[in-house]
Amino acid sequence: MKTTVALPDGLYQQIKRWAAKDGVSINSWMESALEREEFRRRCIAHGEWLAANPDIRREYEEGALAAELDLEDAGLAHNGDAA
Repeated sequence: MKTTVALPDGLYQQIKRWAAKDGVSINSWMESALEREEFRRRCIAHGEWLAANPDIRREYEEGALAAELDLEDAGLAHNGDAA
């Protein structure tokens, strides 16, 4: 989809510099920035949902800890640690 966005000159020039520094087009840079913002908002919504549902959060955390201990018992790396 194509659309037109009005940006203040200073912001456009900053985006242009960031895109050049990153070696991508302005369009690509803006698309990535919007995707990061969408992800950030999803993370906030997820955190709010977990806070509103503490029983489910507790079940998840207990399950994640159990899975981590199972990996440890099996001698497998976890949490990005090298074996």
